[in-house]
Amino acid sequence: EQAFELVQGELINVRQAGGQAEQGVLARTGHWLAALLRRRFVKALIVANLVAFMLLSLRETGWLQSLELSAFDTLVTFFAGSQQSDRVALVVTTEEDINRLNYPIRDNYLAAVLAAVLAGGPKAVGVDLYRDLPMAPGNQELQAIQRAHDNLYWVFKLPDVGNDGVPPPPALRGTGREVLSDHVTDAGSVVRRALLLAADERTNRNWPAMGVALAEQYTGQRLRIVDNDLALGRGRIPLLDQPYGPYAKLDAAGYQMLLDYRGGYRRFRQISFSEILGRPDLAATLRGRIVLIGTAALSIKDNFATPFSTGWGGEGPLVGIALHAHTADQLIRIANGESRNPVPLPRLMDDVTIWAAAMAGAVLALLVWRVIVVLLALLLGLGLVAGVTTWGFGGAGLLLPGVPVALAWVLSAAG
Repeated sequence: EQAFELVQGELINVRQAGGQAEQGVLARTGHWLAALLRRRFVKALIVANLVAFMLLSLRETGWLQSLELSAFDTLVTFFAGSQQSDRVALVVTTEEDINRLNYPIRDNYLAAVLAAVLAGGPKAVGVDLYRDLPMAPGNQELQAIQRAHDNLYWVFKLPDVGNDGVPPPPALRGTGREVLSDHVTDAGSVVRRALLLAADERTNRNWPAMGVALAEQYTGQRLRIVDNDLALGRGRIPLLDQPYGPYAKLDAAGYQMLLDYRGGYRRFRQISFSEILGRPDLAATLRGRIVLIGTAALSIKDNFATPFSTGWGGEGPLVGIALHAHTADQLIRIANGESRNPVPLPRLMDDVTIWAAAMAGAVLALLVWRVIVVLLALLLGLGLVAGVTTWGFGGAGLLLPGVPVALAWVLSAAG
């Protein structure tokens, strides 16, 4: 019995020693895993914050602006559509007109075109041709038309650094029907913004752009200041400032808005000078509309890149008169409550969203080790960012920071 008790005691001691050893191995393994996770968590946290800080710095200094503007162009063209306007039409010189009538168009031909257009009863007429000096023959006839129609507007150019400007026609000076011809451009001469009003430092007066004057005449409403924005009719026009949505840096002088280019590249019906002079019946189709008169001939070099021409397989440049038409058309839709301009989130909310995307990418890298799963998750995340950004632009009227959020998600997960 004593021997049996001794053997049983030894077995108990062996079992206890084995249990203690097993517990020791488990404890050491647990400590190792905890330490590994702590190291990975700290590393992921550091990487996420570094990625967020880097992207926020790059964004604020303008290094991401070209990427964000490219994404903005994609959204503009995606939602533009192709419906032709029933409010605005263009009467333009074509290459054939220039070959037949020469350029600049003489006053007698211009007077004849204006007489034909005005006979149709348009709501407003804007001429996008400089005429500060007479182009004989026919100057007296042209001046008579300019004085006789109070719905006729004519462009001029304010003096600027490096140029003396171009005055309005003498017959229109002081009438309030002189309007700005200027367009504002981004890098690459791309027009994404419309100038609405600009100050003349010599007279301390704000002059309206062509599109503004025509939209006011058409709607019977006047632009008014509401808080820090402008309003027309029932709609508010958010004004650009720096920073603003995809813009980190821009010249926000004057009053500017983003163009939505609704209706696309061929939004407006075009009638040539030859057609309007040779077919008097065409004037009747302009009744009650805005009519812009100018040139559509690309050889005149009054053309600009737009969101339609920045991507792969894009359209060609858009002539300046069409830019005035898009401005007027958009303002009328805003005034009628048919459209609204997208607005950005407060910059702090943009920054928090970018930081959150970086943290989400870090969590993905921390919890998922298999490469194929990480890649699939990254693709799903990018699809979600693209979908929310697209919905925000087209559905909620928001300019969301899709590009920096996508970069934060990918770079943080890859780190």
